[in-house]
Amino acid sequence: MVVPVEQRLGLKLSTGLGDSGYTFVPCAGWVPKSHPCVEFVGTLDEAEAAIGLAMSILEWLDKRNRHIAIILKKVQQLLFRIGFTINGRTCLGPEDLKWVESLVEKLSQNLEPTFKLNGGHPAAAAVSLARAVTRRAERAFWRCVWEVGLPQGQVELPARLLNRLSDLLYLLQHEINKNHGMEIDEVTC
Repeated sequence: MVVPVEQRLGLKLSTGLGDSGYTFVPCAGWVPKSHPCVEFVGTLDEAEAAIGLAMSILEWLDKRNRHIAIILKKVQQLLFRIGFTINGRTCLGPEDLKWVESLVEKLSQNLEPTFKLNGGHPAAAAVSLARAVTRRAERAFWRCVWEVGLPQGQVELPARLLNRLSDLLYLLQHEINKNHGMEIDEVTC
């Protein structure tokens, strides 16, 4: 028997409370749906969805992609946990930042110092979209922080993670293309 999500979580999925253009965000209370913190959470959702698209495109049983799919799944979880943290829950630790930074360092070693167009393998293109949306989430994050005045302890780690996650997604995009032998056009001035 399939149990609706609202029953499993003990809440009603559609309450109608947002029909007037307002919604509840734990870090800010009842705010217009155009509020910077609502924009931030929505942008995190878009980034996570783009990563889900990339994962659905990757060939899960192909050894070239298995490690990338595992990384992308953890990145999806980190995006959710960043949203939880901004709303007052302690869901991130220094080990999360260390994990991302170690991957960025490892994947950066083989990166060519050129600008390349986005695209190539469909999964790489989806990761590129996730990267661009994650960068937008970082900007929305700071608008939310400045609007609400969140305490530094609630801000520092999510801010650093958002910045590093977009770097990681950039590198994964190139890794996927490399694994599939995709030649991507460089951009020169």
